[in-house]
Amino acid sequence: MSRIVIVDIDNCIANVNKALKDKGYRTDIYPSPVPSRLFDDGSIFKNAEPMKSVIENIEGIIDDKKDMCMFLTSRPNKKHISSEITRQWINEHTPFTFPFYFTDGVPKGEVIRKVFSDKAIREYEWIIFDDSPHEIISYLNLKNDINVDMEIYIPAWEYNSHIDVGKKI
Repeated sequence: MSRIVIVDIDNCIANVNKALKDKGYRTDIYPSPVPSRLFDDGSIFKNAEPMKSVIENIEGIIDDKKDMCMFLTSRPNKKHISSEITRQWINEHTPFTFPFYFTDGVPKGEVIRKVFSDKAIREYEWIIFDDSPHEIISYLNLKNDINVDMEIYIPAWEYNSHIDVGKKI
């Protein structure tokens, strides 16, 4: 069975939480209560450190020759977190050359259902890397609604410690 690997960016491969914490913001709850314009200049993301253990896990799981891989982020595609800034960070900190897509806050499980038919979704094994509780729930809803073969890998953060599905990394 062919696989589709979906990788989140913020707090999955890029430690945005550390950058927020360094500025004095709480990161133990999700989403972090920050001023709405905090991300406008792009510095939070640009200065995020790579989450090397997660990146290594992804490298160990994917097969570049067989798997279809993509970054899927719930961020809006706005100037301060544009594809240019994102691509530059990914090129600098990871070995990945996946395409990336912005969902603008639409739950990722719903995005998959809008793009693929249920039959097409079931034709793939889905490998998911995501930290967000509400995104993990949207993937689980997709998995359970149409009986999809799906593995979820969850970078461990305090705000998602209550989630007992998937594999903590």
